[in-house]
Amino acid sequence: MTQKIHTAVPQLTVVAGSFDPSGKITIVTNMRHLGEPNRVIFDHKTNLPGKPIWANYVKGVVKNFPGGVPGFCAVVVSSVPAGGGLASSAALEVAMFTFLEALTGDFTAKPPEKSLLCQKAEHEYVGVPCGIMDQYASIFGTKGKAILLDCRAMVHDLIPFEDRKIAILLTNSNVVQERAESEYPVRRKECNQAAEYFNRSSLPAASDMPPLLFKRARHVISEIARTKEAAEALRKQNYEHFGKLMQASHESLRDDFEVSCEEINQIVALSMDYSQQHDDCVYGCRITGLGFGGCTISLVIKDELTPLMAYVKGRYQYSPEPSFTVVKPSYGARILRTSFATIE
Repeated sequence: MTQKIHTAVPQLTVVAGSFDPSGKITIVTNMRHLGEPNRVIFDHKTNLPGKPIWANYVKGVVKNFPGGVPGFCAVVVSSVPAGGGLASSAALEVAMFTFLEALTGDFTAKPPEKSLLCQKAEHEYVGVPCGIMDQYASIFGTKGKAILLDCRAMVHDLIPFEDRKIAILLTNSNVVQERAESEYPVRRKECNQAAEYFNRSSLPAASDMPPLLFKRARHVISEIARTKEAAEALRKQNYEHFGKLMQASHESLRDDFEVSCEEINQIVALSMDYSQQHDDCVYGCRITGLGFGGCTISLVIKDELTPLMAYVKGRYQYSPEPSFTVVKPSYGARILRTSFATIE
């Protein structure tokens, strides 16, 4: 995608720590996969991907930090739900990178480069060829603003996204996106294969594209057009049109890119059913994140939030039941304090 719209959310990932003269790196966290240990100890010689999984994000950032990284002890605490499509991995990477900046005093990486280094950490140490938007938004997030990122030029515009009558509702299906990490590389490969057809010199060659690749290409091309149109709608505070584009985006992700799931589709359907019964109070609802579970994001008339949540929860047919969070566009990573105490 050449352009994307994103915001940072108020949920936090916090890293606090201090130097360890032994040269070892010790991390303790509440961000862990089921059954994994919450503590990891390593040094630069043993900084390799492995178990526990959550530690690979940290190890990748340590490996790619541009300055020398001393030994340290740190605690990582996060309120970003893992596997929920809210960029918990990017939040961890950017928070750890920012912590290392504060710890070492090395701020040589400019913010765009910082986002690319965090992305590289995930590519190399986790094996997920993710895009750049999550890391970028975790750095450049601004209160009350949406980010329109040009992924090629690595520059962005800020679009006001704050209205007292409107709420942004995240509905978490609580279906962990376990398939996303394996399926995302497949989708990326399919998109690259589709692009090869367009790069051929003759139109008949492009017309010979297999149906599956055609669907992937149709999603990408239409999503680029929707993003440009959505940015203009948001600038004009035309939430009705913005919401229709959200709906079209979800349908394309569901049908052409095939990254949704039954639970998410039911949340979207219930949200829009409620909207039809209540004066179109939900402007739009779509899946967010890599897909295959996680959350939907809805743009809703604020006064309808409570009955909408009750409607969706009461008619949802899967287990576990969904959970709800109202969010606002928020700030990205910041250094809160730079005085460190010893962690025993």
